[in-house]
Amino acid sequence: VLWARIFGLSLNNLFFDMKPTQDGGYLIPVNTGNAGEGNKGLIININSDGIVRWSSFIGTNNSLSLFHIIQLKDESLIVVGEGGACVGDSYSSITHLDKQGNVLWNRKFFLNVKHCTVANNVLELHDGNIVVSGIDNYSIYPIANFPAVRFYLRKLNAGTGDEIWSRFYVSKDSTRRIDNFGDMHELADNSFHVHLSSSLFTNP
Repeated sequence: VLWARIFGLSLNNLFFDMKPTQDGGYLIPVNTGNAGEGNKGLIININSDGIVRWSSFIGTNNSLSLFHIIQLKDESLIVVGEGGACVGDSYSSITHLDKQGNVLWNRKFFLNVKHCTVANNVLELHDGNIVVSGIDNYSIYPIANFPAVRFYLRKLNAGTGDEIWSRFYVSKDSTRRIDNFGDMHELADNSFHVHLSSSLFTNP
């Protein structure tokens, strides 16, 4: 072991991603909190020795989970995740920060019904904009009492956060659900290659 570091508050410290920065450090989106509180989204920038250069809490509520972070070519950052409570009122959260961790803009996407919606991946495109992948879990589905899962791609203007287009998908096989979007890649013809995972539906 060359070094070990502990980050976050006193309880429930989790992170699902870690990305190298252009200057040799690392970005870590942390889900953290104290006893009696929900998750807080915390971004930590460390150098190659694990020393914190800066840290920044995202959002103002106590229920924000961060899942994926990237550094854009201009050294600014995009972090995506889920805000609110997935039991019925959550939203996809996309935040753009400068290279010092100051928020430039934040966008929330949600439905007008009880649902769980999550942003779980983001990719910078050849034109400098971003595409975000995620899932929408809403209440109408052919299998009784089991919520539908709708999968989306959203292209956003990286400078403003404005939506350029959105696309939604569901499984053609009614016995299966796509659980998540995995890695995304932009191909030479500017199309997308998206890795998916699926599983069989189970009635509750």
